[in-house]
Amino acid sequence: MYEVFVDNKKIVFTDSSQNLNHEQCVMEEFDMLPFLSYADFIEKLPVSKQIFIVCASAERSWKNFVCNFNFIDAAGGIVTFENYFLAIFRNNFWDLPKGKLEKNEDPIQGAKREIEEECGILDLHFVKSICNTFHTYEMNNHLFIKRTFWYHFECNEKQQLTPQVEEGITRADWLTIHDKKLFLDQTFESIKEVVASFGYHTAHL
Repeated sequence: MYEVFVDNKKIVFTDSSQNLNHEQCVMEEFDMLPFLSYADFIEKLPVSKQIFIVCASAERSWKNFVCNFNFIDAAGGIVTFENYFLAIFRNNFWDLPKGKLEKNEDPIQGAKREIEEECGILDLHFVKSICNTFHTYEMNNHLFIKRTFWYHFECNEKQQLTPQVEEGITRADWLTIHDKKLFLDQTFESIKEVVASFGYHTAHL
């Protein structure tokens, strides 16, 4: 099974239609190579936030899909301190700090660097890996698919934050469990996936 977020919709390539209920949007396998246009592809996607593509071979269909894009690696994370977690606000959405990896950069070190740059925070301590997500976008008439490595970091104090405004970040805040609905109601589906994979308990989000 392979998952990717396209236009804020989760697309799942799967070999089986078993365990899919009638409320889930199931599409038969279709030829995605090549795209007539990315805009046309997005327009043809169902309204559902989760779309299952049942394939004879999920691996083959995934490879056919990915080859339409330029591949980029990025990394980011969830930073916690006691009952707080670190969030940024960019382009009218709540988000988690992340960014493109430099050439040959270790993903954990890259995630730490990006978080420090985007939020002005120091002394992060790696805790564990969370998950990887894939999402697509179009920029300057080129198609990209970005794989983001997500990690959990902790810090020893509730540091003052400085948003990286040149990256379009207007706020960097420490939020608490009481802000969970606010955050999830105004974030991306891929970020919701990261939060779910992290498995916040009452001590966190």
